[in-house]
Amino acid sequence: MRFLTRDKAFYTALVTLAIPVVLQNLVAFAVNFTDNLMVSSLGDGAVSGVYVGNQLHMLIQIFANGVGGVVLVLAAQYWGRADARSIRRITAIGVQCSVALGLWPWRSSASAARQRSWACWPRERRSWPAARPIWALSACPIRFSV
Repeated sequence: MRFLTRDKAFYTALVTLAIPVVLQNLVAFAVNFTDNLMVSSLGDGAVSGVYVGNQLHMLIQIFANGVGGVVLVLAAQYWGRADARSIRRITAIGVQCSVALGLWPWRSSASAARQRSWACWPRERRSWPAARPIWALSACPIRFSV
């Protein structure tokens, strides 16, 4: 049984498809590495914070790639059946899952930032009825930024 082919067109197409994936992973690695380099002079706590952020980014990237892989497998099956409607439906579900996956940490961090900025207000102002306005998100950005 042969696993390799001698068709040069196949390898040309494979490399053409693989280059964007490789470049995307290289850019993600370079950004994470640069974050670590910039923060390394600030101490162990700052480096640990960057490491946790990089881990979250990598986890989201792995899940997004998994969703994309599932969509590709299902779309290939529907393509074999010539069912374009199901391909559109499964692609829409995949996009919705990826968007939800991308918005989850943003929503969590926005909620945490709102709670942290609320702690910056003096106690006498914390008891106002409309206590958490949107602009309070930036009440003390330097104090709690990592």
